[in-house]
Amino acid sequence: MAFLKKLGIWIISILLSICIFTLIFGTFTNIDIKEAFGDIYGYADKDAQENLNNKISFYCDKITDMQTQADSLDVSLEELLKQSGSRGEESEQTMMLVKVCNNFNDPSIPKREFFISFMDIMSGGMPETDKLLEDKNSPLADSPITAIYTKIKNIWKPFKISLPILVLILFGVLFLFFMHEPKEYLRYVAKMFLRTGIWLVIPFLILLIWTTISPINTTPLMETMSQALPSEDGSMPSGSPDLDMGKVFFMMLPIMIKQIYPLVVFLIGVFLILIGVAGLLGVKFMNKPSSEKK
Repeated sequence: MAFLKKLGIWIISILLSICIFTLIFGTFTNIDIKEAFGDIYGYADKDAQENLNNKISFYCDKITDMQTQADSLDVSLEELLKQSGSRGEESEQTMMLVKVCNNFNDPSIPKREFFISFMDIMSGGMPETDKLLEDKNSPLADSPITAIYTKIKNIWKPFKISLPILVLILFGVLFLFFMHEPKEYLRYVAKMFLRTGIWLVIPFLILLIWTTISPINTTPLMETMSQALPSEDGSMPSGSPDLDMGKVFFMMLPIMIKQIYPLVVFLIGVFLILIGVAGLLGVKFMNKPSSEKK
């Protein structure tokens, strides 16, 4: 009987841990392509940022000149673009760039945010992560990452609302095993919170140590993006920029891990550790009077 009780407690504990982890990561993890582009800009050195900003400035100056020309001819920029033979997509892209470029010299808008908007338009619109992975024509369509992501997403959808209720039910079932030992129940739950919190904190600390020893540096990526744009004299680059995809992977890996393990997950882990420690101290305090009597 004691063995069955221990087995039941162990099974419920495993299920609870899985449910809590799924609930936390399903709620707070968000892989955002636009934010990843922002991190590419943010983790590059100042020279690479400045070089790219200068090239973007050249682009914006060209568009401003076109707008001035349109005004002098008393026609809209869209009309001028049609007259010059621009295709529909090019015309639409230029019109979108006008709005972005008008904010280029606005000091209240960080250059990082401007870079995201500019790259969003130049790339034809960055798709949302879900749409990118679900698109059959996407280069990621047949990748193992897509298969795993899709499976997790399909599992998560029906559990999004029911999972918190399931967690409460499992805590209730666990209590039945300790019905006559409420202090033991509190001690067991406190230990579970402590373990869960530690497992949430450890990956974040590993990432922190990793990025402290080897800081994220996306300068090569920024330089490649800069090389792909026309220079300030208007000349187009010759050939395609050369960049080792292996290096790109290791540059982007910590950035993507940061999105999987956001700061809020670390804070939840710390919170669970504090609850666990407080619970264990509380149980110890409750047991103290009885031990003194003995």
